Amino acid sequence: MDQIDDDSVLLLTAAKAAARLGIPLRSFNRLVTKGEIPFAAISNRSYFVPNDLLTFIEQRRVLASPSPQSRPNRLTRDKTPLYDFEALRRERRSGKQTRQNDT
Repeated sequence: MDQIDDDSVLLLTAAKAAARLGIPLRSFNRLVTKGEIPFAAISNRSYFVPNDLLTFIEQRRVLASPSPQSRPNRLTRDKTPLYDFEALRRERRSGKQTRQNDT
């Protein structure tokens, strides 16, 4: 993705740039406001260089899913202790009963 297909277009409007990326104009404007997509300010308007859009895409490319070796094993990853809540409830109830009998 070194070059854009249409070399005759030097600058794109926000609407055309958003359409090229396949995202809503509102989302595109948010990305511009956050500084994630560079623009050229000409006569109080913002224009976008097609190759900057390609760079934006390249910087956000990720693998669809990691390889099985890089994924953590769910069975050994979590060391959270397991509790027998029924046993805890019985123990708590028996403690309350003995306190009630003492009074």
